[in-house]
Amino acid sequence: MQQIAERIKYVRENLELTQKQLAEAAGISLASLKNYESGRRNAPVQTLASIAKALDVSLDYLAGLVDKPYPIRKETSVIDSTFYELKPMDQARIEERIQTMRESYREHGFLKNRK
Repeated sequence: MQQIAERIKYVRENLELTQKQLAEAAGISLASLKNYESGRRNAPVQTLASIAKALDVSLDYLAGLVDKPYPIRKETSVIDSTFYELKPMDQARIEERIQTMRESYREHGFLKNRK
């Protein structure tokens, strides 16, 4: 169950969501989310489904059954499908570049902090 906790936190942080924002989007209490993310408590399947939906990932990903957090949307964009076909090293490079761009945009006032 620790893997579920780690993946919830990982995706939430990559989406730059606070725990409060995710808890609200998933319809659960902040205290519950903190317990799930820390691994202190196991979330019921229905709650995990709500969290997965709020994070736009599959429940299979959160449960560790697949390694790629495919969006749960029925239709994926060309960018999404191309990204998930790349090798993990190339995905990491793209994610690093996006993070660098976000930081630069934030510094120049093009993006607001969501914290």
